[in-house]
Amino acid sequence: MTSHFEAGNHKVLMLLTSDFVTSRYEELRARVPTLKIITELGTEPDPDVTALFSFKLPSGIAPRLPNLRLAASVGAGADGILAAPDLSENVRVTRVIEPGLGLSMAQFVALQILAQFRSLPKLRSQHMAGEWRRIPVPDASKVTVGIMGLGSIGAVVARVIKELGFRVIGWTRSDAREVNVPVFVGKRDIRRFLEQCDYLVCLLPFTTETVGL
Repeated sequence: MTSHFEAGNHKVLMLLTSDFVTSRYEELRARVPTLKIITELGTEPDPDVTALFSFKLPSGIAPRLPNLRLAASVGAGADGILAAPDLSENVRVTRVIEPGLGLSMAQFVALQILAQFRSLPKLRSQHMAGEWRRIPVPDASKVTVGIMGLGSIGAVVARVIKELGFRVIGWTRSDAREVNVPVFVGKRDIRRFLEQCDYLVCLLPFTTETVGL
């Protein structure tokens, strides 16, 4: 996690809702030792807090931070922050961008696809029954994996799954970054995109624009 935050007189509230957030808290303290960080908010409003770092923003927190200017999600998406019904529109919302996040997601996606593609549930059943029957190995190049969302994470997932031999196509709500796969754009292309998918991976942010898509 890189830090470009100028400590100055800023006071940061960091909600330690998981071990992952706690690790980020410890790293931030080590990188910016002069930054004043609190992990709990009292019952009274705190006008000194100008930034908040968290994975989710529970209702009732934002109104008690009258001078809040930045709400940063420590996860890959900011939907946990944006879902707060009482967050002011004047607060800038950001999220973490780390190279490792894309690879981590790609590993998880590959695990799920390969488990089905290589018939892992059947192999487990055979193992439990003490049986062995050869299962044909399908041709990955004839299997299409569709990826919805080609941002910093989706682009990495597309590359990794393609390197495993699958045919990969992508869909994005607007113009995508450069990816070496066929790309479908907007609602006009979504049906043509979905009709080709054997496996579908959704990496879109959870926002009002994507709910019910």
